[in-house]
Amino acid sequence: MLNIYLYSYLTFTDPYADLPVSSYRMKHFGRNEELNRKKIINEHALLYSLKQSGIDLTGACPDIRTAECGKPYIPDIGLNFNISDSGDMLLIAVSSNEIGADIEIINKDTDIDGIARRFFLREEADYLKSVSDPDLRASEFTRIWTIKEAYLKCLGTGLSGDLTSVSALNLPESYLFQTERDGDYYYTVCEKN
Repeated sequence: MLNIYLYSYLTFTDPYADLPVSSYRMKHFGRNEELNRKKIINEHALLYSLKQSGIDLTGACPDIRTAECGKPYIPDIGLNFNISDSGDMLLIAVSSNEIGADIEIINKDTDIDGIARRFFLREEADYLKSVSDPDLRASEFTRIWTIKEAYLKCLGTGLSGDLTSVSALNLPESYLFQTERDGDYYYTVCEKN
């Protein structure tokens, strides 16, 4: 089972606005509600996404914990989730398998060559150099980045892991990847088979 939910911070209607602040949010983000607006939406959108996936945790604040490398989880619910945000968009993926998700806004001003040279495999950097159209190049860079980050988040390491451990041009068969473009954004969900 894999469910993918996309939300806009600009239009999200919070069905859980009256819930008390969770211990996770207090520990990681403090009491400043204005600074934490996106984090509050993330947590409530997660509750809503889990409810849509068959797990209703709205009776109490969820016991959100973090694994060793920082990946959030809720013990004993039988589902895995992953959250990513960029710009005005929020991505939440819920699965019965290990999962990672990443969403990024496509930005033509990114130093594509510099980042690709430093963090990508040579074949990926060479591929990006071969794309002459600036819009397509920025789009392809973002697609490759989201594949790599979603994979590392699925492994549980996030960006502390090695971005060269997976080739976005030759994906490992033991993982399922779903990559989509949505307007000015690319997102990828990686699920362990």
